[in-house]
Amino acid sequence: MSRKNKNTVNVDLSQPWLSIVVPIYNGEKFLSKCLNAIAKQTFTDFEVILIDDGSTDRSSDICQKYALNDKRFRYFRKENGGAFQSRIYGVEKAVGTYITFCDADDFYANKNVFACLYEEIMKSNCQAIQFGFMKKYNHLSHKVTLVKTPLNTDRNTFNAYEYPKLLCSNWNEAHLTTNVSNKVYHCSLISSLPSSKTVEKVFWGDDQIMNLYLLSECESFRFIPDALYCYRQMSGDTSRFSLHTMEDVDNIKKYQLMFLKHYQGNVKQPIKQILFSELAGWFFYYIQQALDYLDEEELILLINNVLQYPRFILAREYFMKLPQAKWDSVNLLRKADAKEYIQKAKEYHANKKLKDTVKEMLKQIYAII
Repeated sequence: MSRKNKNTVNVDLSQPWLSIVVPIYNGEKFLSKCLNAIAKQTFTDFEVILIDDGSTDRSSDICQKYALNDKRFRYFRKENGGAFQSRIYGVEKAVGTYITFCDADDFYANKNVFACLYEEIMKSNCQAIQFGFMKKYNHLSHKVTLVKTPLNTDRNTFNAYEYPKLLCSNWNEAHLTTNVSNKVYHCSLISSLPSSKTVEKVFWGDDQIMNLYLLSECESFRFIPDALYCYRQMSGDTSRFSLHTMEDVDNIKKYQLMFLKHYQGNVKQPIKQILFSELAGWFFYYIQQALDYLDEEELILLINNVLQYPRFILAREYFMKLPQAKWDSVNLLRKADAKEYIQKAKEYHANKKLKDTVKEMLKQIYAII
């Protein structure tokens, strides 16, 4: 795996040390900054896989310019299929020993990021690594580090304390994040991924689903505190209400249950309870939001429709057999009565901040398990 000179470009790029997969959809506003930050890295033994997911803006022109001027940049255009499919498609084109992902509106924190990652991976011989990151809000930034000092985990430790974070989104003991862009993966891990030709279009939770696949057989994982990646936080779009949010929740729970079925750790039942409790809590939280957008008749139809989603049915059946779980969101799911949902949501909406709903539920979950 090692290279004699990490700062020398591998001319034929038969197997660069690192492949960076960049999924792109109408990213012209920030794309040049993203690609410049990659091109200027002091560590040069890498390739960049640019996946244009059917962009209709100038993204294609920007990508082709980089591909023309720097042989390390390889450009591919495909029909729109979403970020999840684009990343897998990019992985299928990649030939690097290690693989990472960078979103088109994000960028690396400095020119020594790849050199740092090379040194950390080579000295630990880990199969995957996670690093810290910055959240950028216009001119403001917030540093996020999950460990204070480097931490190595073997398969048993990772499986017991870290991987559950992917099986249920709230797992207090984990240092692991669900993001893919603050990680590097050895190419041996990609064999677990489905084919880009058959994978479904995922609208939400694609990072988490990707990690469920990539880290399911991870033998060694390293955490470092260095904040090497900058996530650009957009304002405005996140507050919009969608009629399809619970459909996305149902979908990610489908993947979590699929991987939980084969999970070998000894915390399988607590994970399952948190998984279904999240679903119940998110649904109640969602209904509170919906009060500002839908009239009562529309909301009743929406609630009744969501209650028929497969994972919502499974969650209701699960809690019917767990009477000790008595918080409001679970009681409402058991009853499955749209009018009761709306009445209780109005009470919370009037008297509590929306986030308190989920926070209160999680406190009660951890008290039980």
